Amino acid sequence: MKKLVTALLAVMMIASLASLAAFADGEKTAFHVMDTTVEEGATEVTVTVNIENTPAAGITGAKWFINYDEALTLKKAEKGTFTAEGQFGTSQNLTDKPYSFLWALGTDVVKVDGSLCTVTFTLPEGAKVGDTYSVSVTYSEADTLDMNLESYKGFTMINGTISVVEKSVPSDTTAKAEPTDTTAKAEPTDTTKKADDTTKKADDTTKKADDNKSAATGDMIAVVAAVMVVALGAAIVVKKVNVK
Repeated sequence: MKKLVTALLAVMMIASLASLAAFADGEKTAFHVMDTTVEEGATEVTVTVNIENTPAAGITGAKWFINYDEALTLKKAEKGTFTAEGQFGTSQNLTDKPYSFLWALGTDVVKVDGSLCTVTFTLPEGAKVGDTYSVSVTYSEADTLDMNLESYKGFTMINGTISVVEKSVPSDTTAKAEPTDTTAKAEPTDTTKKADDTTKKADDTTKKADDNKSAATGDMIAVVAAVMVVALGAAIVVKKVNVK
């Protein structure tokens, strides 16, 4: 009998320690709606809901709810990286508030942080810079379980905000470059220069020939003039003789 009581106490202590461990892990775990910015003029925005500090024992199923500002309209809801495997379900109508999510893996657990889901909202018309819209999350402790189907209690819920910001102006990285002068006159090649020198020499030779010709013509005129002077002198002499 004493051995039976001891065994029962040991089992109760183990169960109690396991429960405390799960509770301790749960205190550090959070469902976190990430703050999101959207530029003025946009019509839609997508918000991510993450799980942070996942319990060491892992999670095999969870149920949570999203509530949001009345000015927003829920357009779609999708699974995240944490809930990528297994069964994933949501409320039947997008207009249901709060909007519920249910995920179950069953045969295994997920132990790494990730995104539980993403939700896309349509923004109200006329949303301007400075406007903010709240998005909150809650969860069902009874439906958030470890592999032994023990409930996780005391998870922290962190709500988020959608903020409208100024539209960014892209930097001008396409400034026109100054055109380069690709039509600059090319320097004359040696062949062209030689041809120019040959032409210049020919011109000089022609000029010399013309100068020589001019000189010869001048000399001839001088000779003719001298002959004419001599002949005229002779004629005058003859004339004088005849007169006598």
